[in-house]
Amino acid sequence: MSPTLWIALALYLVGVGSGWLVRGTVADAEHAATDRAVEVFRASEAKIAATLETKLAKLKANERVIEREVTKVVDRPVYRNVCLDDDGLRLIEAARDPAGSAGAVPGPK
Repeated sequence: MSPTLWIALALYLVGVGSGWLVRGTVADAEHAATDRAVEVFRASEAKIAATLETKLAKLKANERVIEREVTKVVDRPVYRNVCLDDDGLRLIEAARDPAGSAGAVPGPK
């Protein structure tokens, strides 16, 4: 082989090796930049999550459960005539005036 062929082959190998080395360095730099960006993002997310947890804890401390029961009594004659038969009306009248019936359930008329 001629010396020029050896020189050309050596230059080709040096070029390929240099390209391989530069490509690896660039890829490592990209990975490092990505890792830094992910760390910054996670740190900001952790800060936001901590703030949210603090606010939720304050809200839970102020939370009160109030249960109210509203009793609604409907006392209108129209409902007595439509919904109940005679026995039901007698039971209601007896419950309304327990002193007069002395606790006994009245029978049919």
